[in-house]
Parts: sequence; structure tokens; C-alpha cells
Amino acid sequence: MKKPRQDIKKSFLNGMYPKEDDFADWLDSYWHKDDQIDAEKVVQTIDGVTRSILDLIGNNEAMQHIFQLQQDLSQLAASVSSKQPIITGAKGEVAYHNGSSVFMQPLMNEGFAVSTPEELQACKDTSPSFEEVFNTWQRFSHLDGSDNAVEADLNNWYYDTGRNTVVQPNNSTSYTGFIAPKSYSAYDVTVRVYSDNTDDDTIGLVAAFARDSNGKEHTLSFVRAAKGTGATWACIVDIRAFSLKSTANGQVILMDKSDAAPASVQNWRQLGSGSVIQMTRQGNVFTAKCSQFDSTELDDSTEITIDLDALSDTCPALELFKGSSPWGYSTFSQSNSMYENIAIVNPDSAIYNLMDSSVLKYDISSGAWVEDPGKTPVEEIGHGRFSYNAITGRLFYNNGSKILEMASFPADIMSTVNQNTRNITSISLNLEWAEL
Repeated sequence: MKKPRQDIKKSFLNGMYPKEDDFADWLDSYWHKDDQIDAEKVVQTIDGVTRSILDLIGNNEAMQHIFQLQQDLSQLAASVSSKQPIITGAKGEVAYHNGSSVFMQPLMNEGFAVSTPEELQACKDTSPSFEEVFNTWQRFSHLDGSDNAVEADLNNWYYDTGRNTVVQPNNSTSYTGFIAPKSYSAYDVTVRVYSDNTDDDTIGLVAAFARDSNGKEHTLSFVRAAKGTGATWACIVDIRAFSLKSTANGQVILMDKSDAAPASVQNWRQLGSGSVIQMTRQGNVFTAKCSQFDSTELDDSTEITIDLDALSDTCPALELFKGSSPWGYSTFSQSNSMYENIAIVNPDSAIYNLMDSSVLKYDISSGAWVEDPGKTPVEEIGHGRFSYNAITGRLFYNNGSKILEMASFPADIMSTVNQNTRNITSISLNLEWAEL
């Protein structure tokens, strides 16, 4: 138990034999470095020291200011330690208070607020336009361990307005394509890949794109080929060589299901409409299937499933794709590679149905938009936040009780708006408030 200093000294006088309790009392009477010191006792201690120090420094005004500053800093440190920890966020995010806590998030909500049945139907497919892909998505060119390997392969892509697609006219010498500007932890992408050229090489989709700690680019891809590259349907990590079965520069064929999706001839033109690829992502699990050549019907026997958690021990590069990452379009050595978006859904986004105040989320397992029970647009968008629908071109504001439309953008202006960054700050708005 705690004892006054003089009483403790009596047990340790010359000739005395301190007992176990005497040592315990001695220890109990002082603070140990591991102890959590009661703030009230610290304040009392400081007050005691203050009086004795002030007695020593007397009328020395400079010393009094220094000592007072030390006290103020101590009290400030104690005050700060009891407050909410400092929060940090990504570039462009702002501090937001939802009524119970403070956190960082973008000022602009990325969901789709709709007020008509036509808008609801339009927002269920979030396919990017190929004009947008051509103008805003990152291009890549991978060959023999090098990034940005072939300048011509990067620069010769063009946007075909008549067929509404991006086209790689070259018989490219590298694995090249486009990567989305945004990362996704979930998606459902269905695209037709095709060519009117007589070559027999590779066209496909990038399921995930990432950079390692050294800045080197990596891809996880599902690709189709017309016999010319060693496989006709496969999932491959880091395609960097013409042969899809190459193991050079870290290229790994995770699964080859060519037997389930063969090519009857070595000629994309003779393969008619090409092949449809559907790929989905749910967290760290990717699933893909394709149609037979010259068919639009997906064949369940071609299904490939890649679980990053299960395979990353044997293929460490897969660690880079965990969490979320961009997806994209790709080709290797196939002239006139082209694409048609059949359906692309971003389940990370929500549809805010202002007609019945419901919130819809996409369910990958059923392939349908379903109502999220108990959620409302006002609650989900957040008081004081904007919500921009990049498909309809309408900008909304949540005043805490209602969703108000601020403005609508004409179609020609909308074509210049980047759907993923929601960069509308440069557009002059004629604000017309409408209560919905």
C-alpha cells in the first residue's frame, strides 16, 4: 500500500531488516513506467511543482513565460489525445460528417439517380462509349518484359465512328490495348471480340491491371485466338510473348480451356461474328466464359474460375490484383481487332430510383438489379452531397430531405464529360432547380 516517504525510510534505516511488505509498500508508493497515470493526479503533481518552481524563478518574467508555455503544451497534448484521430483521404476527397462520425470521401456521389422508367432502363447498362475509351483510357504495350514497348502499337489505335468501336489496324508486335481509368472490386462485362482480317492471333479482355512497387505493369487476361498463338481460349498472367503458352518474363497460363472453345479455321474473317466473352469479378474471384466462334450464345462448358486467394501462393503476381483494379480491352498480333460492348455493369454503383425512393444494387449471381431493403436515395447519397448521372447528364443535390435536380447537360456537352472522374467543373451551368 502507498505510504508517506518518511514512513518508508524508517523500514530501511541502518541495521533494519526490511520485510516483503516493506518492499511492496515502497513500490506501491511510486509510479512505474508501464503504469497508466491518472490525469487528475498528474495535474495535482504539476500544480505542486509549479508552485515550487515559481518560488525559485520569482520575478524572472522570461522564465515565467517559458514555464507557462511548457504547461500549455502539456495540456494541449492531453486534450488532443482525447479527440478523434486525424483523418486522411485520397486526392480530391473532402471531410464529410454523416451525423455520427467524420470520414473522407469524394464530394460527388457516383451512383445513378433516375426519375423516369426510360432513365432507369438506360442506367442498368453502364457500358463506356468507345469514343470515351479511345480519348480517355490508358493505353499499354507489353513485350519481352518491357512496358510501353512498341510506340506504333500504342499510337495506331483509332476510333471507327461508323462501327462505333476502337480498332487496332496493326499486326501488333506487342500485347496492347486500353485500361479503364477507375478500379473495380466487382463488375459484369460482356463483350464481342472480332476481326475482318485473315490472321489467326489473339483478341481478348484484361480482367485486371496493376503496377508493382517498382512501377512495372501487370495484367490478368481472358483471351481468344484462332489457333495461331498456341491456345484458343485461356486465362493468362502477364502476356508478353506471341505464344500464349510461353513462360518467358513471368508469363503464366493459369488455365487453358481451348478444347472447350476450338477454332475451326486459322482465320478470324472466316470465323464470322467472332466470339462473345463474359467476365465477372466478385472481390478476389474472377469467372469467365465465352461463346463458340461465330455464335453469340455463351457456352457454360468454357467457364474458367480464378480465385486470387487460392492461387497467389503458386503465382505471386496475383497478389497485385487483389482488392480492386481496372479492366480493359486487348489484342496481340491480330490486325483489325475490334470490340462490341453487349452489356457492362458496375455493381459498385447504385441506381437511386427517385420515383419510389428505392435503391437498386446489381446482383452478379442472378445477373439482375435488385432492391436494397431499407435503403433510400436521401440516406445513401448523403446530406449535402452532389450526385451526377453520367448516362443521363443530370446533376442532383441532396438537401437532407429531398433530392433536387440542379442542371441537365445537352448531349454534345455530355460526350466530353469523363464518366469516371465526374469532371464537370469546367462546364458553365444554367441552374434550374426542380424538386423531385
